[in-house]
Amino acid sequence: MAIWMIKRVKYQRSYILIFGLIIFMNAMCIVKFYFDRQSPLIQIQFLYTLAFSFGVRLSSIYFVSMIGILSSISFLNIRLSVIQNTDEKEQMKQNLQLTWMTFGIIAYVLLWIYYAYWDEITRKVHFVTQYRKHKEY
Repeated sequence: MAIWMIKRVKYQRSYILIFGLIIFMNAMCIVKFYFDRQSPLIQIQFLYTLAFSFGVRLSSIYFVSMIGILSSISFLNIRLSVIQNTDEKEQMKQNLQLTWMTFGIIAYVLLWIYYAYWDEITRKVHFVTQYRKHKEY
């Protein structure tokens, strides 16, 4: 449905549609996770949502990076609030799991930001070199 809408909307309006789609998908993922905190499928859906957001970023890496960082902070706040008061051994397991999850999410988001930024720089350098070659002929 979203791809059909993107094709139907004019070029300038597609930016607004895609930005809205990125915000909507991240917000829905966080809201679903808020209501069902124990589901591991929502956690995987969050990772795919981040990958999708960076995959369709168009030309605004800063907007998508900020949305990714904000949704990651929201995700981690909800996930860290799940810790329940149990015996000390169970508490240590949960703390270790949440620590690794925090490092994993931070690394995942930073790698996507690095990849998106590097891809953007590569495209711009390629455009400039092609323009320069075309201009010389």
